[in-house]
Amino acid sequence: HPSGLHLLVGLTDKVICYNVRAEKLHKFKEWNIRLCHDIKFSNGGHLFAAVADGKQVHVFDFYKGESPAALRYDEHLIKVSNINWFNNDMGFTTCGHDGNIYFYDLFVHTGEKNKRNGDMDYQASEKGTKYSQIVNLPNSPNYECIAVGNDKKLVQIKRGKTVTTGPKEGGAGQKTDKLDASLSAITMMKSGRAIIAGVGE
Repeated sequence: HPSGLHLLVGLTDKVICYNVRAEKLHKFKEWNIRLCHDIKFSNGGHLFAAVADGKQVHVFDFYKGESPAALRYDEHLIKVSNINWFNNDMGFTTCGHDGNIYFYDLFVHTGEKNKRNGDMDYQASEKGTKYSQIVNLPNSPNYECIAVGNDKKLVQIKRGKTVTTGPKEGGAGQKTDKLDASLSAITMMKSGRAIIAGVGE
């Protein structure tokens, strides 16, 4: 949690919330969410999004402990690998092993507004790619992210369309849009000026 006072742990059969105390963790609440391998607090800490049953995403009001039906998403066909909140908490982005990236606007899906385009607001697809992680660009409007997967590319996506794929100098001075290895994890500085990436090989 952004305050440092709460901790969410995803297990195979449930998600547990602990209060962080000076000497130990105190179990506060739990939810029956199966196969939760990724869970993220919003930047303000009032919401969290959790993977459920491997390929769904449920958004919870942290303080009420509730997940409205309008904020449950099941577009991914197989494993959801990562969730990343927009900087302003108005929505989030997901990526999965089905080669899909979805952008969701929470304020379109709640209140008096109706859902558009099914449940997601923008979608990007790359057949055969297993995306492992995404990061939303902090100094850009919503619906813009950078993604990595098993295709050895660093891909920038804006409103469902691929904008750039990270080129580098290849052998004999030639340029290629692929990296030397698949990146498994990325994060970005809050200024947006640098990306830190990890290699899973």
